[in-house]
Amino acid sequence: MTTSRLPEKLAVDANPILSAIIGGNALKAFWDPRISLHTTAYTLREVLEYAPKLAQKVDMPLQEVLASLYLLPLTVYGRAFYQSKLPKAHKLIGERDPDDVDLLALALKLNIPIWTNDKDFENTEIVIYTTAQLLSLLGEPPC
Repeated sequence: MTTSRLPEKLAVDANPILSAIIGGNALKAFWDPRISLHTTAYTLREVLEYAPKLAQKVDMPLQEVLASLYLLPLTVYGRAFYQSKLPKAHKLIGERDPDDVDLLALALKLNIPIWTNDKDFENTEIVIYTTAQLLSLLGEPPC
């Protein structure tokens, strides 16, 4: 499910975060004051696990990649905050991608859309924005 209205809040998946920390197109949306961005500690752990490989792939020092991550304006939630939504999230997406259960539970708890380029979130009762859709709504041309 997608929409053409600019959201005020978004639950952010790992892929836009990874793009942003290496200076990709997603970075433009992170600093727009019209949007409040939220994610889970679980999602950040995923990003941290992949950060060394990503740094090597794009030939950036790992310290620079990590510094970029910690500078992003993200509100991070622990599992206790969205625990009540985990059963529903697991039912909606757990079989397709267990790694996405926490972010979906956060989105359900906050009643906000998800920013992702991951097709696993389709058909989950939550509005989804891709980076391209979000940049278009923000009036930002892709690089």
